[in-house]
Amino acid sequence: MQVFCRQASKLTLVVILCAGLAPSALADSFSVQGMSTQRAQGVYYLSADLGLKLNRQARQALAHGVALTFVVNIKVERKRGWWIWNKTVAALAERYRLSYRPLAERYRLDNLNSGANEEYATREAALNAISHIRKLPVIDATLLDSHAYYYVLLRVVLDTHDLPGPLKLLAAILPGWRQASGWRRTRLTP
Repeated sequence: MQVFCRQASKLTLVVILCAGLAPSALADSFSVQGMSTQRAQGVYYLSADLGLKLNRQARQALAHGVALTFVVNIKVERKRGWWIWNKTVAALAERYRLSYRPLAERYRLDNLNSGANEEYATREAALNAISHIRKLPVIDATLLDSHAYYYVLLRVVLDTHDLPGPLKLLAAILPGWRQASGWRRTRLTP
């Protein structure tokens, strides 16, 4: 009987998440609204503001206890010639997991890189915490050639690889789960 109830609840979740397949599900998205770098004590730091709007499927999954993982990808590239692709000098990924705790009626945000976590009363407050990146160390200045041109690139992605099994399959098939910003870049002056 317990196995049947678990299967039925999984099927119910899949049906709920599939119900939001309207084209409007793609209207909400992620964006990089602004970014800047600064050098202090021999290290380059990145500050950025992100726009994070979850679509209907992601909001429903979160409300039903599915944790969502956000990845902020950052690359430092050295400009080569116009005919050759830029060389990636450094790459890092800041990972955050957002989960809802229904009994406490709180949202928990875990920084998967540092292990730090905080709780928020609303989903918007938790997303706002991810959206404002301040003074994130990116690269040591000694690793850069002072005569070269460098760029810092940034994007944010909803990582579907950490979803539960049946939902991971749906996320691979349904375009509404592919929430990501485009790459945005800014010049890094050594």
